[in-house]
Amino acid sequence: MKRVSSILPAVVMSLALMWGCSVKEERGACPCRLFLDMTQVDMSVMSPLSLYVASGDALVHEAVFSQGTPDMYEAFVTRSELDIVGWSGGDGYVSENGLAIPLGYDCPPVYIHSSNVLAEGEYVTDTVRMRKNHCVLNVMFVKTEELQSMTVRGSVCGYDYRGYPKPGDFMVYCPVSPSGVSSTQVCLPRQVGDPLYLDVVDAGGKTRTFPLREYIAAAGYDWSEPDLKDLNITLNYTLATVSLVVLGWDEEFVFDVVI
Repeated sequence: MKRVSSILPAVVMSLALMWGCSVKEERGACPCRLFLDMTQVDMSVMSPLSLYVASGDALVHEAVFSQGTPDMYEAFVTRSELDIVGWSGGDGYVSENGLAIPLGYDCPPVYIHSSNVLAEGEYVTDTVRMRKNHCVLNVMFVKTEELQSMTVRGSVCGYDYRGYPKPGDFMVYCPVSPSGVSSTQVCLPRQVGDPLYLDVVDAGGKTRTFPLREYIAAAGYDWSEPDLKDLNITLNYTLATVSLVVLGWDEEFVFDVVI
């Protein structure tokens, strides 16, 4: 974590006044000085970092940081209500319109900052806090000689330009090794009450659907946490069970299923 900024509020205010309009100008037409505290950003994890500032549907400022960030980032913006969004880990998926996950692909390991500020004075301040907005789902199959493939599907296909989960089709297909034990990883976006399923095709070509969201909810997992935790799920065809572990927790949750 970077050091805490040494810039005092009084210094920020004096700089804002110095860079503002003169006393003879109409104040409402003057830009507002936006100060972003970047000391909470760990660039060893968050590189590169893309920053977008929007007023309504209009993009008013953007910046990309690839070699570190200043303790305090400054920019002139229009006097209005602003959405400030930072993205990291979504290379190739992110634009000013948000993050789009193509069908057949899982979520990139994205971190997001999202805030809303009212820039109506000489200056406004905000702190950038990048949050883990992906969940790595580790899936292990036991008795995989009885399986052909699996598919994870859901109803969140990315994030909008404010960093909020965006509804849409999500689907990732994963082949299964016939060696007896097989594992795979699927990276999920933040869920917002939408269905989430695991479809498994057995050796006979029959598809069985497992309600992943129900298992995850029963384990007490919270999709509204600022930083999403990763999950381990084991599907045991021999014991006809699904077990789930939230990484960082001590308890294992086991569900009986009909195979």
